[in-house]
Amino acid sequence: MVLTGFALSIADIFIVNVALSTIGHDLDASPAGLEFVVSGYGITYAIALVLFGRLGDALGRRRLLGWGIAAFTATSALCGFAPTIETLIAGRLLQGAAAAMMVPQVLATIQAATTGAARAKAISQYGATADWPRSRARSSAGSCWPPISRASAGAPSS
Repeated sequence: MVLTGFALSIADIFIVNVALSTIGHDLDASPAGLEFVVSGYGITYAIALVLFGRLGDALGRRRLLGWGIAAFTATSALCGFAPTIETLIAGRLLQGAAAAMMVPQVLATIQAATTGAARAKAISQYGATADWPRSRARSSAGSCWPPISRASAGAPSS
């Protein structure tokens, strides 16, 4: 469960990058808007990371991890159903903050709950989890071509 939140936060970056051309087409987004969709997540993630790490220490890592997963799920739905590029950007900003709520709790939990060989194994699994979404995105990116837009998904074939 603990590594799930970490994997979600990394996989989301690659998912958006693969879907960027379709997002631009469906939401009639400018290049600047698309850049903010990508960078907005990272900006709020970086800004909020230390804050949520400290809050996890103060309020409880398990509690903040649960809140983070719930917030990440809600903001993912907001992004998925965004009718405009502005709504998507707002959702991505919030999603970056939700990821920052989850991720520090993962390493802090590993550090607090394990020692010795168990900690080494947990850190190894953390590292493998960090690499898994990147390698899966790279290997499956070709299967997403050509991109399917919302407009063409329901259109009858000629």
